[in-house]
Amino acid sequence: MSNASQFGYRATRHNAIFIATSQTFTTTAAGWYRLSAVGGGGGGGGVFHATNFGTAAGGGGGGFVESEVYLPLGAALVCTIGAGGISGNAAVSATPVNGAAGGNTTITNALITTLTAGGGGGGTAANSGTTTSGTGGTAAGGNTCNFAGGVGGTSTYTASFSSMGGGGAAGSPYGTGGRGGNAASTNQTCYGGGGAVGGFRGGDVTATGQLGGGGGTGGNGQDANGAPTQGNAGVNRRLVITSLGLTHMGTLNSFVETLSDPLRSLNGGGTGEGNAAAAAGAGAGTSGIAAFAAGLLGGAGVHAAPAGWGGGAAGYALSVAGQSAAGGQGFVIIERIA
Repeated sequence: MSNASQFGYRATRHNAIFIATSQTFTTTAAGWYRLSAVGGGGGGGGVFHATNFGTAAGGGGGGFVESEVYLPLGAALVCTIGAGGISGNAAVSATPVNGAAGGNTTITNALITTLTAGGGGGGTAANSGTTTSGTGGTAAGGNTCNFAGGVGGTSTYTASFSSMGGGGAAGSPYGTGGRGGNAASTNQTCYGGGGAVGGFRGGDVTATGQLGGGGGTGGNGQDANGAPTQGNAGVNRRLVITSLGLTHMGTLNSFVETLSDPLRSLNGGGTGEGNAAAAAGAGAGTSGIAAFAAGLLGGAGVHAAPAGWGGGAAGYALSVAGQSAAGGQGFVIIERIA
């Protein structure tokens, strides 16, 4: 059994604790708490051909569930953390391997309705045709939020070139996660962008495009259809808020001492052609050009890029054996709010 004091947690308002391993959290004061859970992201499909190419879809993002509850001193919350799904390991030529689903994350106690954030589904892989993307994780039991993860991006094999769908974003307080970008170029290997929180999708790839832009927390990743061949990044939510003449409230601050709960402070932009050397911001997805990790809850847009926590992995379909990074693992946040 774990106690809050092990984490340096004080039973005061606006302390938030991030839990990444399964354990029991015991409250050190009576009061109102915000309980949040995110399921593990799904793995991407994998396939390789020694003399040809294939197609692989992205994994779905984990679900998001949240409740605000009154808990007495000494309430024991059992937190079970869902693992990220393992991506399909393409080890034998022309033998597609589907990605595994992410695990469920749950919070249980006799005084509350069980919170269940479902893991995202794994993406499929194929030697040809169109793949089936990973489903978004479900969400149940929350009294304030129950939002599914975004579906992974599909991929279509065309004209002897590989295509790889992007990973879906996890659900969040801003709603269902954005889907991964779909990939179906007609003349070159292509990657759909990773999805972002708030329903903003990764960029799609069609025609002669190559790299879909990563979704941002304030806008979709740009599509790539040949002009340009690389999609630009989705914008961040801070820019959108500024343009509306509003003030952004709260920052993501290591999940400690927040004025606004951490998951309502996600405001990052995605990656794309213009900022391939920059990692995705909090909540955002990556493009096919960057091997940096996606932001918290964001989906991956390329096999070498780790998905964000709870985000779906990209597909892998190349001419050498390999696999994408796994889907992002789930987590729990417990915040004293009153």
